[in-house]
Amino acid sequence: MDFAQWSAVAIYAVLCSAGGGGVLRLLRLPRDPLVHNWAGCYFAGQLVLTVLVLSTGLLPIGLGAVLGAVAAFGIGTLAVVFRRGWPEWAKRPWPAAGIALLWLALFPQLLVIVHATAPTEWDARSIWLFHGKGLLWGDGVGAAFFGDVQFWWSSPDYPLHIPVQAACCARLFGSWDDQVARAFLLVDFLAYGRLLLPILRARGHGTVAAIAVGTLLFAQGVPSFVIGDPYVSGQADYHYALPLALAVLALAPPSGASGRAIAALLAARAAAVKNEGMLYVFVALALWLGAAAWRRLRAHPRPRWRDVVPRLRGPVVGAVLALALPTLLWSVWKRSHGVAGGLHLAERVMTRGLLWDALAERTRVVLSFLTGELAANWTLWLLAAWVLLLGAGAVVGRAASGTGWGRHETMVALALLGACGMVFMTYVLSPHDAEFHMRTSARRVLFFPHLLAFVLCVFRLEALQRAHRALASAAPAPTATVPATPALRG
Repeated sequence: MDFAQWSAVAIYAVLCSAGGGGVLRLLRLPRDPLVHNWAGCYFAGQLVLTVLVLSTGLLPIGLGAVLGAVAAFGIGTLAVVFRRGWPEWAKRPWPAAGIALLWLALFPQLLVIVHATAPTEWDARSIWLFHGKGLLWGDGVGAAFFGDVQFWWSSPDYPLHIPVQAACCARLFGSWDDQVARAFLLVDFLAYGRLLLPILRARGHGTVAAIAVGTLLFAQGVPSFVIGDPYVSGQADYHYALPLALAVLALAPPSGASGRAIAALLAARAAAVKNEGMLYVFVALALWLGAAAWRRLRAHPRPRWRDVVPRLRGPVVGAVLALALPTLLWSVWKRSHGVAGGLHLAERVMTRGLLWDALAERTRVVLSFLTGELAANWTLWLLAAWVLLLGAGAVVGRAASGTGWGRHETMVALALLGACGMVFMTYVLSPHDAEFHMRTSARRVLFFPHLLAFVLCVFRLEALQRAHRALASAAPAPTATVPATPALRG
């Protein structure tokens, strides 16, 4: 990439950060350092871009108008910020710059891939980047591309978050360029690192431990040193799996209260990236609402609705809109233009007798293949390490009260089983040949369960750390022996 290409990506990142920072200020979120940093502003700005570009299918505007509106809003935000004083993270840019240099030093293949390799995987080349070209050439969402039946093979019903960002970068550059359309994913990767380290620090990890855990977490998605890295190759699965894993770390105790805003932002981004991310987020949201309703029904005395409704203002409303608005806009446009994909899993589930026949025919093949992929992904080794850490924690935890199994670990373990079950049902109900479908996609689809297994190991390590600290604080201090003084003679 030359200077002009990197300049387009840099302008895009600045527009997203400035526009997202303005939106976060309008929502009046608490001044949480987990949210109010350049990475949180950048991801919020990406969501704003996605919503505005999706609105081009419903309003007579184009990509140029969208980028102009975001630029004007971002400039206004910067002017307000400049008058009131720069935020703390902008006054001290070197920690963020140091994190960026650290990740580039640890994963140098990211730059090699952006510079010197072309996307070879089906999803990256024929879905996400292809949809980005459709957005660029159609100057927004249009039926001439997404409603054209000749593109049915490209799954035109998939969410458009990554294509939107690729099209905006290409529009800023002036023409379509595969490197520019993927280089923003490098900024995404650096933003993940910017968020992960403070999340781990909020969980009680030291700086060195946070860097070590973050490096191991990111290394889970690096299958080779030179080519094939999924983070910047355009594989969308890694860009919904990693935000969801970060959201789990931000929500789990002890950082649950302070991590709610950034977890909602990360979940909104995951839901806008791919249909699997959308499904995971909305299932989790439905379970959370059901649990909240159950706790309210069992409360004595029950809170009155007029006492509950005021709590739904501000950040909660903003989080719900961020989660639902991209999906709602895209669903309305697809419904009105008859856009459908090639899997049709919901229809196959509702087809009478199809589910039981598919289970009888494919269960053995699918289970065998997925087990092999879990072993190849090292997920089974992570689960084995988790079991060993669990046993060690059970032994050490007997001497240290309050450091045993937590409820959040149960929820993550159940989420791991549920994610594996969803992957299993996807391939059982696939209209394609099961082995062919799994060979082309199973490894990347199983990346989210893999990250959940990694998060469980992190929880167990934290429990062992707490047990060690509790034992150290409870140990009796050594008493010094005082020599006896001889009796005085009268």
